[in-house]
Amino acid sequence: MDNAKQLLKSLQSLSGPFPLFDLNLLPENPGELFLQWLNVAIEKGVKEPHAMTLSTVDADGYPDARVLILKNVVDDTFYFASSFESRKGQQLKRNPKAALTFYWPALGRQIRLRGTVEDMGDEAGAADFRERSVEARVVALTGNQSRDLGSRKHWRIHSLSRGRGSATIQI
Repeated sequence: MDNAKQLLKSLQSLSGPFPLFDLNLLPENPGELFLQWLNVAIEKGVKEPHAMTLSTVDADGYPDARVLILKNVVDDTFYFASSFESRKGQQLKRNPKAALTFYWPALGRQIRLRGTVEDMGDEAGAADFRERSVEARVVALTGNQSRDLGSRKHWRIHSLSRGRGSATIQI
């Protein structure tokens, strides 16, 4: 326990320097501020700045979180894709309240959003799927995303990109 504590204590956090943030220069709506910050993240070379954590609540009231890709921002509406057969899809059917978190450590910025998720319909989902890269479509169709791993001796990591295949993890 002390080793983990010392290891964590030795790591730097929020060491800067970071871009200035002037409250007097806030735009009219939060979506506009998000897009300004997203552009700064892209300019500064933040990897995958469109990756976000989606937090939901399961049937027993426990929080659940996973990383998704932001698809679009229009005004103050943030779009992402999910299958309603997935665990997150089932959770959103039961309780459409969710939170999104973006974290860009190189900029010392995080964005937290809360709201109600709305289903955009089958056609919007199909259009999103068609717009994805071939690799992303393969992963979506063949992956075991959002499924319980089950017994530890059956845990596997699947990677279809760059021909890496899959590897078994021994715990």
